[in-house]
Amino acid sequence: MRTSSMNHLALIAAVLAGGCRHRGSAGSEVREAPDVQGQPEKLGISAPYRWNDVKDATSFSIATPWSDTYWPLADRGLAARWAADGQDDKIVKDPISLSDTVLSLRDAARSNDPLSTVYLSPAEKYDLIAGQLNAIDPQVWAQVSKLKKSVDATLSETLAEMSAADKKDREDYTRYQETIEQLIRSLNEVITAINTAATPEEAKKYGPERDALVEEINKNGAAISDLRIQSMERKKSFRNLRRPVTLEESDLANALIQYLPMTGRSWESWDSFELSSIEDYGWMGHCHGWAPAALVEAAPKHAVMVRQGQRKVLFTEGDLRGLVTKLWADQAPPSKFAARRCNSDKVDSKDLRISDGKICLGAGCDTDAGNVIYIKNNRSEVGFIEYRDSPIAGKSKFARFTSNFDNDQVSVAIFENAANLAKYLRDPSSAPPPKLGQLHLTIGCRDVNPMTLHLALTKLLREQKQGFVFDKDRYSQVWNQPVFGYDLEYLPIKTKTGLSEPGVPVPIDDVDDPLKDFRAARTAYLVSISAQIHYGVEYGPLLTYDPKGADEMTRTLQTVYTLELDGSRNIIGGEWGRVASSGDTTFEAASEQPDFLWYPEPKATLKPSPFDVPLLRKLQACSQAPATGKITLRTLGATGTLKPVEVSYSDCMI
Repeated sequence: MRTSSMNHLALIAAVLAGGCRHRGSAGSEVREAPDVQGQPEKLGISAPYRWNDVKDATSFSIATPWSDTYWPLADRGLAARWAADGQDDKIVKDPISLSDTVLSLRDAARSNDPLSTVYLSPAEKYDLIAGQLNAIDPQVWAQVSKLKKSVDATLSETLAEMSAADKKDREDYTRYQETIEQLIRSLNEVITAINTAATPEEAKKYGPERDALVEEINKNGAAISDLRIQSMERKKSFRNLRRPVTLEESDLANALIQYLPMTGRSWESWDSFELSSIEDYGWMGHCHGWAPAALVEAAPKHAVMVRQGQRKVLFTEGDLRGLVTKLWADQAPPSKFAARRCNSDKVDSKDLRISDGKICLGAGCDTDAGNVIYIKNNRSEVGFIEYRDSPIAGKSKFARFTSNFDNDQVSVAIFENAANLAKYLRDPSSAPPPKLGQLHLTIGCRDVNPMTLHLALTKLLREQKQGFVFDKDRYSQVWNQPVFGYDLEYLPIKTKTGLSEPGVPVPIDDVDDPLKDFRAARTAYLVSISAQIHYGVEYGPLLTYDPKGADEMTRTLQTVYTLELDGSRNIIGGEWGRVASSGDTTFEAASEQPDFLWYPEPKATLKPSPFDVPLLRKLQACSQAPATGKITLRTLGATGTLKPVEVSYSDCMI
């Protein structure tokens, strides 16, 4: 390649030609167009992306997804005896060890009465009909007995006390959360009353009520924070005390997998986390199974009474939802995925937009103490970035990666300007030596590009009727939620001559745009949008669900973003937030923004193992057939007393 006639930036562009490019009709190189991992094509949305094709697609919804718990790994996932609270001493909700679980499962299985097994976990019920409880090797039973003796001799009393305290923490946490949600609903009503008051004097009357609600919200929030700290300390003690037993239990869990596949795997997973250095894994679970399943699988209409020879096992609606969730979590088909996962909670969001990382000088420096950076041209896939210290001030610098990534950290050579980088690329020996440093790259925390989100809503969801999953926020924890609907409102943009008409693309030259240097190359027009994105949330499990859908819980994410259009009005990029429409501020940041988007490949099939797909499909089919009987069960009410629940079921011969 000849470079003598090239200017500095042209040389850099040529070297970086292997990086990501916008692949729509505009053909422009990206700045804040979706990068190579976040392009709409990743979701199967093909170009062209014409504004006129989607501008009228302002509202749409498919069927509401069904709710389920995310079956936390900290509660042993599908091995949680979720319905056993207060029932009897034989089927306790929180067995102290796997040995107690297996022994009580054996005792329950000896009876042909379905009530003897109804309060077992979904995993245990599955293993009763799909496993080989009666074939467990005598040596494995010897391991069960040994573990039982170890626990009873050294830990039983203490672990029971700690388990009870942990259970109370979870109950208190739920109570505080429910209180906060109710207070927020009340606060929103008061704020609406203030905003719609006829006079300032009338609005002022609501002030004391508003302040009292805010105080109560903060009070309950502080209680949750204290509860978390208290619970974390107890869990540390619990782990340390239990560690010798956990090692022994992990061996037993592995030995049991061939006989009790779902129970064994669930306990083995829990033991692994308990033996790990991860302090808080309470957020980890099976939401990655529930979220896609809730979009594509039919919810059970009622319980199923499995008849297997003389044995009867009742699978409640909560059990059945959990088993479908488990299939999709462990045996999911390939998926389409756009954007990057955020792996850090230490991300700054000042200066209008979320930063792209931190950089520090020195070969072994601490990036946490470094300077925040904002990437203007991202070519991280090929080892370069152009960045600034602020999105609205300062000059560009360049960083060339000199090592491989290690936990989003990479060593870099830093060039003060394009000329120095160009000289280095031509002849390193003649160029000013670069500064050396460390970069913590967090571009994944700026989340999916608004262009890709907008097209997922208007083309994927509305045109293809394809629901999708998003991680609802940009933080390191992942909360997968099924998206089923949206409502869009176009917003005016403050131009140099006044306010624009909402929804009409505004020439960028008419806007005093604080992010003009971070717009996609060739951006000619801007459109500002307020979006309400409707998604399903976790709830349950329950013995039976309201057939009219009252137990299917949903929420709405509200955000603002700006789409970037080229001269032909093709959508080529986007930014979170928008140019302010009034007042002294120049920019309105987005209050919420999702992290990444995905959905399973259409018509793809579940993997055949480790769990029996045809068997579980049979249970699903039986749950859709007409009910053939009823049985009265008991559930723990809000007052802590057991109350009867009538459960309909269909018979299912296997």
